[in-house]
Amino acid sequence: MLVPQPAAIKIAFASDAIDVAADNYGVSEVLMRMRLNVTGANNIARRSRANSKLR
Repeated sequence: MLVPQPAAIKIAFASDAIDVAADNYGVSEVLMRMRLNVTGANNIARRSRANSKLR
């Protein structure tokens, strides 16, 4: 797997630019976006940020 789920989650939490993260992993921006969506990394990071604001 070019972008494993733990890496996708780390990227989503870091709010790295898609193009920079894609370059770091040697994949296209389209593939990076797809992995962030398919793994649920964007949703995980979004929910975590929303929950931390409620506390």
